[in-house]
Amino acid sequence: MTGYFVLFSSFMKFLPRPILQFLSKLLGLAASIFLPQAYFTLPSCRDNLPPPAEKLPLLVWSHGLTGTGDEHGYMASILAQNGYIVAMPHHSDGSSSRCDISSTTSNTTSSSSSSDVWYQQPDYTNYDPLFRQKQAEHRAAEVADSIDIILADSSLGRFVDVTKLAVGGFSFGAATAGCVLAGGIKNMKHDIKAAVL
Repeated sequence: MTGYFVLFSSFMKFLPRPILQFLSKLLGLAASIFLPQAYFTLPSCRDNLPPPAEKLPLLVWSHGLTGTGDEHGYMASILAQNGYIVAMPHHSDGSSSRCDISSTTSNTTSSSSSSDVWYQQPDYTNYDPLFRQKQAEHRAAEVADSIDIILADSSLGRFVDVTKLAVGGFSFGAATAGCVLAGGIKNMKHDIKAAVL
């Protein structure tokens, strides 16, 4: 298996970026056709819920490299049913398979006419050793922004116990959560009390 992975990754780094982007879109389309989310349903977690009797802990969950928050939706619904408020941002740094930034209010902009940010393969010919670190720091700032947005939201923020804020993540999302915990965010307004890595 290891030999196959090395062979595959060696092959992939020689493909031109447009071909990699095309293959990424093609795989995403195939996955949406053959594995549509219509095959399963998640319980409504935010809408139509009675107000909680007490304030609840908030967990901001960061997806892994090439992932999205959608793939952890079932886990989020179980946590929500058990008394947590869970947020799962789609990161816009190029580490997500696809992130629609059309409705964001941040300073993130797209140079193309599309509002989608696709996965960005590192440039292996001029590899920047800080490439992933910069992504983790960008993602950590998005986690901090998510906390601020939720706390400022009039319909949701009033239910958050600010003494019980947590971050977590899967794979590269765990690195993102670690970056948040290590204090890699300027102007972090809130103390994180727990992490799920």
